[in-house]
Amino acid sequence: MGLYLNGADRDKLDPILDACVATYNADLDEDGQVDFKGKAKAFVRTYGFLASILTYSNSDWEKLSIFLNFLIPKLPAPKEEELSQHGSSTMPHCSGS
Repeated sequence: MGLYLNGADRDKLDPILDACVATYNADLDEDGQVDFKGKAKAFVRTYGFLASILTYSNSDWEKLSIFLNFLIPKLPAPKEEELSQHGSSTMPHCSGS
């Protein structure tokens, strides 16, 4: 996060994020991916809410929140999510005759 905080361009940050995505894909099974991505999203939402209403300073949490905000969009959707997102649009509809 030091690169980001020091104003580094995205072309310097993306290789780091891409390495994290590769680890996510290689080291986690589908359940692990669902678990990690869900917890990451929950942390970002919760931290964002708490940071807006409380006056406290935890630089590690702030850095983690920034990192996850960049990482989450790059994480591929687990197959389970892909099926549920695409399933409704590709399933045939029955007409009541």
